[in-house]
Amino acid sequence: MISSRRLAREWALKILYQVDVGKVSLQEARDSAMERLRMEFVQRGSRTASGSTAELLSISLVTGALVPHLTQMRPAVERAILLSIDRAFEALPYLQESYFETSYRNKVKGSRLQPSHLLLPPSEQPVYGKDEATAAGLTGTERGLLQEFMRTVSEGLPPMMQREMRRAARSTAGAVYQDRSEGDYSEATLISRRRTLVSESQERWEKVSQQVQKQVAEWLHVGSFTVRIINAMEQNQTQVDEVLEALSSGWKLERQVAVDRNIMRLAAMEMLCLPEIPASVSINEAVELAKKYSTSESGRFVNGVLGALEARTGSKVGLPVAGADLLPDLDELTDDLIELSDGMDDYLEAEAAVSIEEALAAAQSDSDPDLDSD
Repeated sequence: MISSRRLAREWALKILYQVDVGKVSLQEARDSAMERLRMEFVQRGSRTASGSTAELLSISLVTGALVPHLTQMRPAVERAILLSIDRAFEALPYLQESYFETSYRNKVKGSRLQPSHLLLPPSEQPVYGKDEATAAGLTGTERGLLQEFMRTVSEGLPPMMQREMRRAARSTAGAVYQDRSEGDYSEATLISRRRTLVSESQERWEKVSQQVQKQVAEWLHVGSFTVRIINAMEQNQTQVDEVLEALSSGWKLERQVAVDRNIMRLAAMEMLCLPEIPASVSINEAVELAKKYSTSESGRFVNGVLGALEARTGSKVGLPVAGADLLPDLDELTDDLIELSDGMDDYLEAEAAVSIEEALAAAQSDSDPDLDSD
């Protein structure tokens, strides 16, 4: 198990390594790595799926909608996003009833359900949070983000889940038709069947929603911190390199092992630019990365250089980081423990990876609505 922040540092290292060794632009490396990270969490949906592709497709939809907004992920916004995901899933049982009514009317010609729905119509508004003070603290830009996100998810989920919901609707309509064939025309039996359908639908989509929220929350923690430290590196790399050059006596940066060089860049940037992260944490994380991905002597070398930096600065220098006011507060945002992917090893060793994109395309194809009428 590994913390989300350590995993973010590993992905940041991938990006810097690719820029340094692969000679690609930072934006290209960042965009490519962030998409790979997103698809890793989409793939987790397939591993935790409860009998269908619902989790995989939902995580893909949600994370795809949020990628452009990772730099705006304050804790209050994250909480509102997760609550809005839950609200979007709460709308599916109401839609399930609509599918059932269509199937029922096709089975029992000329019939109508009274009432047409046992559930109330769902709200299409995002959930800002139960804490009014927190909700009031959201900016206009953040509220606009949440409105657009809710619209995307509310419009995107139903087509993805249509096949599964229609199958359940047909099954219940078939059971009602069988009841009538056996002489049971009672409203009580019909209501009982409908209530069972609603209850099962609510339980089903609540479970999917919980899994989607869990994966999205972890992805947001990793993705937003990765973007944060990469953006800080982009702004301050020249100054960071100058500091490291002065401390690496006899070892110019270009002569150092590429992995070591970029590990120290990340840690030095944290020590110089991110005052809420203790220097000891940045150094320890860097040493662990060096032990895992570099030579046997790298951990000691990295520790020595960064220890000298800590002794020289004594405190954070405070190099400017754009958008710092939008960044997560350590006291508010819990650094959850999540599983570590092997993405770094693949990246450095250039091993072939399983195409998650192909799996997702297959899942989307399977989710297409049936062409047959109900």
